[in-house]
Amino acid sequence: MAVFFKESIKGPLIRLMAAMCSGVLLTLAYPQANLWWIAWFAFLPLLFAVRNKSWSAAFGLGFLTGLIHNIGLVYWVDGVMRQYGGIPWYASIPLLFLLAVYLSVYMGLFAAFTRKGPVRPLRSLFFAPALWVCLEYARTYLITGFPWGLLGHTQYQNLEIIQIADLTGAYGVSALIILVNYGLYLLGASLYSGTLFGPTLSRTRGMLAILLTGMIVGGAYYYGVFRLDQVKQSCKNAEAIEVAVIQGNIDQNIKWNPAYQEHTVDTYVRLTKSAVSPKTELAIWPESAMPFYFSATEPFLTARVLNEAREDNLYLLTGSMSFERTEKDPIFYNSAFLIGQNGKVLGKYDKAHLVPWGEYVPLKKYMPFINNLVEQVSDFSPGRKGEALPANGVNLGVLICYEIIFPSLARHQVLDGANLLVTITNDAWFGRSSAPYQHFSTAVFRAVENRRAVARAANTGVSGFIDPTGKILAATNLFVEDTRTASLPLLKTGTLYTELGDLFAFICMGLVIILMFAGPKTK
Repeated sequence: MAVFFKESIKGPLIRLMAAMCSGVLLTLAYPQANLWWIAWFAFLPLLFAVRNKSWSAAFGLGFLTGLIHNIGLVYWVDGVMRQYGGIPWYASIPLLFLLAVYLSVYMGLFAAFTRKGPVRPLRSLFFAPALWVCLEYARTYLITGFPWGLLGHTQYQNLEIIQIADLTGAYGVSALIILVNYGLYLLGASLYSGTLFGPTLSRTRGMLAILLTGMIVGGAYYYGVFRLDQVKQSCKNAEAIEVAVIQGNIDQNIKWNPAYQEHTVDTYVRLTKSAVSPKTELAIWPESAMPFYFSATEPFLTARVLNEAREDNLYLLTGSMSFERTEKDPIFYNSAFLIGQNGKVLGKYDKAHLVPWGEYVPLKKYMPFINNLVEQVSDFSPGRKGEALPANGVNLGVLICYEIIFPSLARHQVLDGANLLVTITNDAWFGRSSAPYQHFSTAVFRAVENRRAVARAANTGVSGFIDPTGKILAATNLFVEDTRTASLPLLKTGTLYTELGDLFAFICMGLVIILMFAGPKTK
């Protein structure tokens, strides 16, 4: 009886542990741990665990991997909702769990549809990456969209590999990672001689799979080497602008206290004067740097900000709230104001993609009782997408807070003429968690996808600059007053990704459909 019990639980326990292992490994590949190389084999335990299992069993194992990974990836959501959103723990913890559950469904689907890979190994070698891209694309746009922590983002420091993003977006980098994982899996299946994870795959097919994988990854790598040299040369020949980003490090607990408004303005003016030189043309302050309705209330403080631009003879971009009067209730926006060298407001960008549960309450009209649980959640309205702000030959493509994680928003700014991407944010909400580093890493892909330099100003960090190759030129530490200046190239040429958008994702969708329904069926 003891022997029977031991044998009956051996397989399921090992499979469960393997699925959990993949979840942990995946999380370690992301910032803040930054063990990016782990991503290239993190799926192996899961792939072996689901091999030849039923659809439901494979989905369950994949879901478990996703749940462990996603709780480890977005654990900070609970603290943000509780500390700053006014959401009590009995609502914030379930909301965090629901977010992790939702994200884990995608991993479950991936596991379920790839469980029979060795039955048709070469077909599955291309099916798995294409399916993963489809799932990431769905994550980007379904409901309100949440493309936070896409698999490709783990490689934000791997410059040669991420250059393909100017063709495919970040999805192409994700596809490469899945391709390598699956190629290694098929090779392992061809060498494996046990019975726990199913029958052995022929070694010829295993070797062919890894050979094809190596050729594709090698091609992507050499494309990256070529494009790095090409874009670096373009940057040398391009016009440039000297930019300063200002990190005020204003405590979130006092930020919205009217008694500290003058202190906040003083801090940003002081830091700006210490950072700029006669060569500096643009200074950037973070999201909601001015904690009042800029140019509509507080005329004394507004005048101080306008005077700063005039005194230092520079363009100044600052975040602030704004509102628009209507016949009914006023409409509120999370905005960025561009101030000219003459001290006049030249333009305004209103945030187009708002944060659910942070800047608005989803379905509030249909569930008014939610207001009693989330009294401190803002009630902003979305602005229009893709409106670049012109500043004497420089067109600023502004992205506020987590708009930077949506590739289409940056792309639309560039299509509207932006030759410099600017992202302003207040990541004080996240504390010293991994979130500020995860957030910063996504900006690298917006730079590569569109071949535009990125300037990032964050209240408490990470502030810095990224060049059009994706190289991080400067990055501040968290929770310190700091400034950074850099000369940024103003490239004008577009990329295939800028022009055609997510064509690669649509190709992957077609490939998934073809590979799912073409050829003989297997039970």
